[in-house]
Amino acid sequence: MKTKLIECGLLVQGESGDPVISISSAWSVLARLGYPGRYAGKTLDGLYEYVIVDSRTGALLTSGKGSTLPVAMCEAALAVRTSE
Repeated sequence: MKTKLIECGLLVQGESGDPVISISSAWSVLARLGYPGRYAGKTLDGLYEYVIVDSRTGALLTSGKGSTLPVAMCEAALAVRTSE
């Protein structure tokens, strides 16, 4: 995941912290996007879900799911970046 984040420009090589483990590092990744996001809860299969919305319209842009909240946040960030 860290390599994908670096390739998409959401993480700087050598940056301290691991966004897959650390919630504060995952917030840093999301801050680089410039889109608001929010925790959407847990899915029926027990995964965490994080959604990213358009700041002007409030429309759902994408979501990310993961076994932890930081993973879900990073998955959502990658989904937005690859769709741009």
